[in-house]
Amino acid sequence: MTRLADISVFVTDLDSTLFLPDTTDPPWEFFYLLDSQLLEDCRWIVATGRSFEQVRKFSENWPQRPGTIISRERFIHFNRGDRFEADEEWNSRLRRRTQEVDSDWKELLPKLLRCLNKAELEPDNEHGHLIFASEAEAIEAEEFLKKMLKKGQQTLRNRVHLTLAPKEVGKGRCLKRLERTTSLESPEVICVGDSANDIDMLDGRYGYLSAAVANAEPIVREAVKSNDGILLENQAAYGVLELMKRWLQD
Repeated sequence: MTRLADISVFVTDLDSTLFLPDTTDPPWEFFYLLDSQLLEDCRWIVATGRSFEQVRKFSENWPQRPGTIISRERFIHFNRGDRFEADEEWNSRLRRRTQEVDSDWKELLPKLLRCLNKAELEPDNEHGHLIFASEAEAIEAEEFLKKMLKKGQQTLRNRVHLTLAPKEVGKGRCLKRLERTTSLESPEVICVGDSANDIDMLDGRYGYLSAAVANAEPIVREAVKSNDGILLENQAAYGVLELMKRWLQD
């Protein structure tokens, strides 16, 4: 089994993982530990469902910016010091595929509303998600959508947010892209997350070590457990700090 001491790439989700409730900044101690002697050469990657522009804006006030941003579980941007540079070949393809799936998503919405006996659902216009009142309701809607998927499609759920996405989308898939185009190697990577949209980087299918914060959804903690990963005792950012402190002691 890979030891934490052998890890050189640290991948974190943001909301409900690195962010505490109602915040958009990691705690100061995260950056302090990331800058410690053992971790100072570690490459930090953010993998989130948020848009690139949101993360870029947040990071302007952080003591350290991530080396790579994976946004909306699909788009890749590299930190070049004074700017972020898009992986244009990859991003363009995913943009086209997203547009294709979006047209099907609009057709499915009326059927989904009838299934849930709802007149309407709150939209997240920036990300094309629907926002549900609870995780249970979002899971119910996801199970309905799964029965209607066309080839090359998948559901993508982040707690109460749900959308339709191309099969190529996924945080783990983006990390595999980085393996092909950068020096990233799977045995040197640890990923930490909390929600269903984190599962493909946590369940071991791509060979990454994984961890789940204490507030992670049960299906996420089960995926990490099945991958012989680390089930943290603390929630959100405090769980990430717990992981980093274990790392420093390994």
